[in-house]
Amino acid sequence: MKKSALLSFAILTWGLLVFSPGCGTDVGNSGKPVTGDGSDLAAVVAMQHDEVISSINDGSDSSATPLALHQEQHNPALADGETTCTENTDGSINVKVTLSLAFETEYGRPVRRKLQKDTFDTMVDMNYAVPGTLGALACNNNRPVLSWAQLAALKTRTQLNKSRKRSVTLKADGSTLSESDLTVNSERTVEFSRVSSTLDPLTVQRKSTFSSTVSLLRQNRDVPLTRSIATLADEPIILEKTRTRGAGVTRVEIISGAVTSTDPEAETVILRYRNLVLSLGSSCHPSSGSVEGQVFANGSDTTATASFTLVFDSDGATLIHNDGTEEDLALEGCQVQ
Repeated sequence: MKKSALLSFAILTWGLLVFSPGCGTDVGNSGKPVTGDGSDLAAVVAMQHDEVISSINDGSDSSATPLALHQEQHNPALADGETTCTENTDGSINVKVTLSLAFETEYGRPVRRKLQKDTFDTMVDMNYAVPGTLGALACNNNRPVLSWAQLAALKTRTQLNKSRKRSVTLKADGSTLSESDLTVNSERTVEFSRVSSTLDPLTVQRKSTFSSTVSLLRQNRDVPLTRSIATLADEPIILEKTRTRGAGVTRVEIISGAVTSTDPEAETVILRYRNLVLSLGSSCHPSSGSVEGQVFANGSDTTATASFTLVFDSDGATLIHNDGTEEDLALEGCQVQ
């Protein structure tokens, strides 16, 4: 990780976390998996969790280079990106990012007992507006950097457009298990505040809100699964990140927050996060904390018709319904920076 004097940290990262739909039945039905491309509930939950992790990675206070991290993490990996950074006379900066990323990853799930291979092709287009204080923000090699020695708080606004193609194959014979196309259009606001009185270690809190339209077209489905996904008005995603000069990021925790998915003709799904500590290194799978989910009938936000819990392990996540039945959520690892 590169650092400048005064502990300046780059504000930009576009670490991507891509989740696959799990296998199962329709929303609200807690039966066992019956199709290869996933239940509506599993897919919707994956879309919501994807947006939460994506929202805490973009517009970040990190100085690591996301492109290099992706190339290091996935083998093989091919990526091509372009970033432009413009300084304004009022101390603010504008950043535009275009990223093309292709990679493969392998995993084996205990339920399937077979090694699978995921192939992802992702295009990302982001525009940042970052109000700031003169001297606290700057562009360095077309990368935005900030000095927390001169800042106590900061807010970023982001417009994001993303498209992703994903295929899952059985490694043994190359047969295709599932294919999907995902598109995301999102508007996000992140408020940063310095929690620690020191710069080393430095702890920064992020309050993220977002409103996204996510559409997923799955294999053998004629109609895409489209949802409006957003943070609840009174429950933004609150995250704290601690880093040191020598060790880099040492702790990342989602303190609290809730995100909802809605559609005029479908049930509403709410995920709530509590003290979710994300693993560092080659993945950001949670190591402790909880994610609880509830399903509400269309137009109702008072009485849940079903509930579930997400349980994470090194391979991915499992959606456990309140009756004990399970659905698999095979998720692709990411790098929390």
